[in-house]
Amino acid sequence: MSKETIISDKNDERRGIKSALNCFVMFLRIIFTPSCWIRNRRTNRKWDRKILELLEDGDITCIGDYTARLGDKLVWIENYPYEFGYEAYTINTGMPSRSTVFKLKDAISRAET
Repeated sequence: MSKETIISDKNDERRGIKSALNCFVMFLRIIFTPSCWIRNRRTNRKWDRKILELLEDGDITCIGDYTARLGDKLVWIENYPYEFGYEAYTINTGMPSRSTVFKLKDAISRAET
């Protein structure tokens, strides 16, 4: 094995450990936040992936009392966490996963400051 391969393997291992740790921390956050246990809408996996993509782009604008614009989508941000994160003014959109709701809430909080 070359030195570059060993370094690459160690970096991959570290990323894997960090990812597993992040998942565990998010799991604990969900478990210890009873208010997020009950939601008004079902989880929509496609919408969840879209929100994660928009969060990666980091384009959060026009934060109002009830909605925020993420890229080209208007997202409902009132009534946290019960209806937080669905596509605003739509019917039966569904919501992102609980972990994505936390990520969205954190991103909006950072954008407001």
